[in-house]
Amino acid sequence: MRNKEAAESALEAERQRTEEVETELQEKSLEALDLQKRWKQAARELNTIRSQDQGFYTVTDDHLIKLAGGLRFSIQNFSIQYFEGTTSECESSGEVSETEYFANIIESMKTFWVDVFSEERHSTIQAFLWRVLVDKVFDNFRWLGEISHQMRAVHEMLRPKWQRDASYSEHRDCDAERKFQVWRASTSVLLIDSVLSSTENGEVTDELLTELHRFLQPLSTAHDTHGFDQELQHIYDDAINLDKEICRQVARIEWQFPCNEQVLDFDPQCMVLQKGQEQLPTAEEVRLVIAPRMVKRGKSTGQGFETENQLLPMEVSLQPSPDQGYLRD
Repeated sequence: MRNKEAAESALEAERQRTEEVETELQEKSLEALDLQKRWKQAARELNTIRSQDQGFYTVTDDHLIKLAGGLRFSIQNFSIQYFEGTTSECESSGEVSETEYFANIIESMKTFWVDVFSEERHSTIQAFLWRVLVDKVFDNFRWLGEISHQMRAVHEMLRPKWQRDASYSEHRDCDAERKFQVWRASTSVLLIDSVLSSTENGEVTDELLTELHRFLQPLSTAHDTHGFDQELQHIYDDAINLDKEICRQVARIEWQFPCNEQVLDFDPQCMVLQKGQEQLPTAEEVRLVIAPRMVKRGKSTGQGFETENQLLPMEVSLQPSPDQGYLRD
């Protein structure tokens, strides 16, 4: 009997000790969690102080939207003025030929050589020009002239892999991205202030504009192409200035086109229809992305890289049903 009571007493004592240990562990866990929260808050405050001390170049969303919206408007006007209407390849104003310089862009636009001789010719040219700017101007530091190639090489070497390849997006590290964007902005400002000169821009500028003229001018349907080169130069200059503004501020700006194989339905949250087209009840599939979606990650203070904000939606045209065609204003 005494042995049983002693065993029960020992068991009860052990149970009490276990409960006390579990309670202590829970308290320690809560303390650790609270300490971790306070540490993160302190780190955020320190980063904010550091970013304020660094005096990052500030660009407002409204300013970026104004620049990008103006570029869209210029591209649209240029395309309508010089590529409106339908014509066959043999009726074009000059000899039409493919070029290796834009081969990857033409390949990404699966039906380019069909669409460019259709009634949607000007929309196809708009889409082509935007892809040229995203591929060959934005993030290419062309505003640095002759040293743009060196800057681009270093930029690509340091660039986080999820910026280069969307398949790595789930591994995005906000702090690593912030550090890279701070380096990029600081370096861009340094280069702008110290080595940028107008005489260094000519060679690179002429290369792209020459290739664009050689490729686009024969496709023009306009009888008068007197202002063709000037307006193309204006588009290029606006794109260069926009890229310079983007590069010297810390936030990440992304120009988003869908994957080539991706079939898109119209989404009013991130898309707008091209000017003059109305959505039909049976027309939901996107036929062509005319201009990319403009998305911002982070803030000019160097914080907030965990959030994504849309500055401009994609501009698209829809695939009409065979019996309805397009409805225009």
